[in-house]
Amino acid sequence: MDETQIIEHLKNGDEFIYKYVYDKYVRIIFNVCYKMAGSKEEAEDASQEVFIKVFNSIDSFRADSKLSTWIYRIAVNVCINFQRRKKIVKFLSFDFWEEEKDSPVENSTPLKSLEKLEIQNTVQRALNRLPAKQKTALILSRYEEKSYKEIAEIMGTSLPAVESLIFRAKENLAKKLSLLKNN
Repeated sequence: MDETQIIEHLKNGDEFIYKYVYDKYVRIIFNVCYKMAGSKEEAEDASQEVFIKVFNSIDSFRADSKLSTWIYRIAVNVCINFQRRKKIVKFLSFDFWEEEKDSPVENSTPLKSLEKLEIQNTVQRALNRLPAKQKTALILSRYEEKSYKEIAEIMGTSLPAVESLIFRAKENLAKKLSLLKNN
């Protein structure tokens, strides 16, 4: 089934297609929400709200972008709104060491684990201090592997703005890590 047919079925209220769309996108939407919210519970709540918004507002979808881009945009907005409601900036749960998950357990010592945790905490604190738009652009680029063009569509901004956001995010992150390291 192509995207045009999916959208048509969604707009007609076809319950089978709701399940199809949910199953197709739930994992990636949950991952985005988890990276932005930082907890499984909040990511589950946000993901649920994303799909409610998608299904309730499908009639407003103009098809000037891909359906997946529109869904990502909703997910990012829902997560930002969750954070505003909480008034606690607790974004992101980056795992820069995913490749180490597959490494044998015997290579890990308590000291290495403690050092790794300390580094992760330092990086997390630095990430938490980035402006929301920079964090969002960084998440979509680094973890969702979206192109700058896709990020621009998702965030509703221009390609040069995305390039600037990511450049500034990396620059700010380096500065913040340097400050945290020296403290």
